[in-house]
Amino acid sequence: MYLAIISFISLFLHSGNVAEYKFDLTREKYITLRFTIDKDELIHLKLNNGCDVKQLTALCTSTYLNDQTKVWINLEKINFELEDSHSERNHFILNLKSKQTIKEINTFKIIANGFYEFESKFKNRIILEFLSQKKSFLLNNVKNNLFLKIQP
Repeated sequence: MYLAIISFISLFLHSGNVAEYKFDLTREKYITLRFTIDKDELIHLKLNNGCDVKQLTALCTSTYLNDQTKVWINLEKINFELEDSHSERNHFILNLKSKQTIKEINTFKIIANGFYEFESKFKNRIILEFLSQKKSFLLNNVKNNLFLKIQP
């Protein structure tokens, strides 16, 4: 009962100005990135003057993320390609996959500069699911990077 009430209330609460970047390692040894942002918020952002976000949401957002988010695994720059996208509960979800495979993860580094130019109070939540315990980090325009040494 309480769970149903909390779920219902959460539909009306909007944290705003937060994007979620969820990283995981697949069995095939690819890094996946599941990016989530409020749809209305994304439409109001002007990601690229030459890109019509209303018509080409996945392509525009994927291009913007690749330009604004840099990821290194074991000090090797990771390049992502668009897999698919969909909407869920007024959120836009973009799934990307690394172009290269990763045998093991010893270090993880990210620099996330996305959306700060539009809203200085914007936050990027980084979720690492490939760790033995899932961890979450909140980055902003002052602290826009993260470097971790991963224990086996």
